[in-house]
Amino acid sequence: MTTSSPTVFSLTYRRESDMFFSGPVNDIAHGFGWNPPAETKTEVVLPGGPFLSFTVEDDEDRPIAPTPISGEESHPTLIARIECHPQGQVALQDDLVTVTLRVTYEPLSGGGSRPITFNTAGLDVELWVWRDRWVNMEGFVCRAGWTFCDDPDIQVSPGRHEGFACLRPGETWSQTSRFPLLTDIESDDGGAAQVGEGIRCLFKGLRLDWWVWGTREDHVATTVTIPATGSWTVRERGERLDVIVPAAAPVDLVIV
Repeated sequence: MTTSSPTVFSLTYRRESDMFFSGPVNDIAHGFGWNPPAETKTEVVLPGGPFLSFTVEDDEDRPIAPTPISGEESHPTLIARIECHPQGQVALQDDLVTVTLRVTYEPLSGGGSRPITFNTAGLDVELWVWRDRWVNMEGFVCRAGWTFCDDPDIQVSPGRHEGFACLRPGETWSQTSRFPLLTDIESDDGGAAQVGEGIRCLFKGLRLDWWVWGTREDHVATTVTIPATGSWTVRERGERLDVIVPAAAPVDLVIV
């Protein structure tokens, strides 16, 4: 039978009676019965469908960032960039990588953007080493030690506490970290860094823990609650909308 549109077929096998039903979905109730000979092997072949191919291009010089929407000020747009010193190569005997994370507040086209005050907790760069896969070097790179305490939370002012910063449109906040490459600490992921290995400086992106419109001076009288160990988490809610700092383009080094 010829039709003007594709016909969808379904197959149902009833083991207990060796009965096959075949036909259009709309006519399946009027199917016919067929009991194949025992020596006959019945196969159903489902041909492959169309496929889709694509190519991913990586522009390492362009940071990953959203496109600001002209005239919209629902939330600020922040872009992160990484700078490393030295560049390209790092000597193992020098034992130091200096990494600067820069976060820029992108102004809206036409102006009109307001300043923001935000919690800087979590705006950190990590070092990764290539071991047939990227492995976080946190386990064997010397960094600040952890502090454990059960002290009660404290009240601070975002206008005075060092864990908060302010940006106006077009301005950039930055933080510099120095990572020693230790050679005497073992790791389950292959031990200390070695000559010839690749190092990647990476900022994976972050949702700001807390932010509000206005400068730090505007919020001197504002108080928020944070843990005694630092401004890692602000207990109070800031502005309603989330602000995401997208991942920065990674910077790769080779140990020589």
